[in-house]
Amino acid sequence: MNNNSIGKNMGLITLSLNQNQYGIITNTNRQIFKLLGYTKSQLLGSSIKSIMPLCYSERHDGFLLSYIENQATQNSTKMVERLITPFNN
Repeated sequence: MNNNSIGKNMGLITLSLNQNQYGIITNTNRQIFKLLGYTKSQLLGSSIKSIMPLCYSERHDGFLLSYIENQATQNSTKMVERLITPFNN
């Protein structure tokens, strides 16, 4: 598999890091709908926690707050990418 085919199959989700809306899904690419089986209206405006397994969603706000605090101390606006692999129960 080459890099071009990997990129075409990769789902992307953009989250808000605004103080009162951290973790809210603000944008996605079309591939995420195919990967996860959700519609655009189901995802946009929802919390990222709603599509995570409980073991991750319970701690996710803490991860985001820590990230925001660390970025504030570093005066940095770099993007963070995480690979998310869908799975079936």
